[in-house]
Amino acid sequence: MRSLPLNRSVFVFWDNLVYAEAALLATPETAPFADVLTAHLATFGPLLEQDLGARRGLLQAYARGRIADGGVDDRLRTLHADALHAARQDRDAPGFRALFPDGLAERIRHALARQLVIAADVVEKLSLRHFDDAFRAAHVPALQAAIEAGRAALEARRKAELARTEARLDVQAWKEEANALCLATYSQLLALAARERRGRAWADAFFLGETRDRAADEPEAPDAPDVPTA
Repeated sequence: MRSLPLNRSVFVFWDNLVYAEAALLATPETAPFADVLTAHLATFGPLLEQDLGARRGLLQAYARGRIADGGVDDRLRTLHADALHAARQDRDAPGFRALFPDGLAERIRHALARQLVIAADVVEKLSLRHFDDAFRAAHVPALQAAIEAGRAALEARRKAELARTEARLDVQAWKEEANALCLATYSQLLALAARERRGRAWADAFFLGETRDRAADEPEAPDAPDVPTA
């Protein structure tokens, strides 16, 4: 095909260019038309490396976020157990209710961004008079460390999502340029066919047909990986 839908895999475009380049180079009269396709194909390796690198970075960021979320949850679970022990199992004790007014489950069920807000609120509540210095020392530093790890994970995810978006835009631009080059080359072939009294089928033969569809080989990631969000 001379032009492909932009929602197709970048490998479908690559297939089309490789085929057209080889067909053009097969005869001396059309070989000069292949130069622009060869030049564009040379940019595919770096493009694919960037795309895969951005996808890897996003998956890594989601993994880091999930682990950070679990770390905050673990610190809250430990605090819950110790606070309940300090309250002698009295869930209505003022100190315990200040930390866990709705119970532990309500405190740890959130995604990472909200979980960090809750954890920071818990750290603030630990400054209340209900808790002594030893109790605070046992929990505040660990909670603060978990919060900082979570914030770092969120920032890394934000940067990775931006990088992934940029990579996808670059892939889209590469596809658009591939289409433009193929259409321009097709026009040159039609002009040559007219001069040499050849039919349109001759020009069509330089491009892949509809049956050469590699959509199943789609290498590009969705906007967000199919992993649990943190």
